[in-house]
Amino acid sequence: MRIVELASGERLGEDVLGRPRASRLDELSTAMRAVEEVRERGVATLLERARRLALEPSLESPFVPQRAQDEAFDQVNDASLEEIYGAYQDIRDYHERAPRQGWFTVRPDGAMLGEVVSAVHAAGVCLQGIHATSPVDLLSCVLPARLAGVERVVLAVPPRAELMARGGFGVAPQVLAAAHLAGVDQIVLADGANAVAALALGADGMEPVDRVVGFGDAAALAAGQLLAGAADVSLAGGAPAGCILSDGSGSAADDVADLAAWAEGDLEARRFLVGWNASVVGRAASGTEITAVLAADRDTAIAAVNDIAPAWLALRCTEAMPLLGRIRVAGTVCVGRSVSAARSERLMGSIAAPTVADFQRSARIAAFK
Repeated sequence: MRIVELASGERLGEDVLGRPRASRLDELSTAMRAVEEVRERGVATLLERARRLALEPSLESPFVPQRAQDEAFDQVNDASLEEIYGAYQDIRDYHERAPRQGWFTVRPDGAMLGEVVSAVHAAGVCLQGIHATSPVDLLSCVLPARLAGVERVVLAVPPRAELMARGGFGVAPQVLAAAHLAGVDQIVLADGANAVAALALGADGMEPVDRVVGFGDAAALAAGQLLAGAADVSLAGGAPAGCILSDGSGSAADDVADLAAWAEGDLEARRFLVGWNASVVGRAASGTEITAVLAADRDTAIAAVNDIAPAWLALRCTEAMPLLGRIRVAGTVCVGRSVSAARSERLMGSIAAPTVADFQRSARIAAFK
């Protein structure tokens, strides 16, 4: 546990925030080599990398055939399938309410002004690391794209050697089942910078996409910077932050448990417990990976939360709703003592995943007589 005390009006320093940094030169150099290999050799590079990851030198293609998605349902138990179907319905229901609409108006002088909103043609989804086996992460990225009107969705996921014997080309069967439900058109076995390059540049048998979303490692993030001109790349990665703003009135055990569960398995995840009541320090005592921020007053605590810019924020305060308008930077905000990160993901999709608007473009229209 780390304890940081803030005087009234004092702000958190960069040494406490630990925010994700820009890619290092060595990461950019590694990503550049991967991008150039995909650009020059295309499928050959992807196949060589997939064979190494899968420990399967006889692998014939980096593309997963459609039948693997169809057959995946037979490899997933009934309980897991029920969870996948439930997540599909809940995430779809949430995002169905979100699409932006175009508009038109006619001025008194007869000029017609407006905005046309349309979807990008094709989108790519990267699932890397712990996200590569999560059907919720897949649904969270693919369903908003489909609801926005994206015509083609391509998934890039690395093959896992321990899954090769189960079929599915090394992809977790629950992910393949979710891909089938969500309507993934194509799956390519790729990771890191290779995955981003393949999606943005295309290869034999795979057209390039306009937008790349999902979850990436340092190499993928660096490749995204290099390929900004080829596709719009927006990946969640780095060191995500989870934060609870507490006034000390709730359960200390729940606060610590929820922060411990936040981004479980992500070694770079940051966890903050912020408050203006001295009990915040005692609450964090049992959480060794938690940074406790004790502010002199509520305004200073809220400013600290905005500096942290958490991907997930829980407002555990008696009067929480009035605080929503003061939270400027946060991905998902949960209000109430019973809403954990896991519960919010189940209802709305993965934290830091894209929304429908992320797959839409707008054009301003002016028409004159």
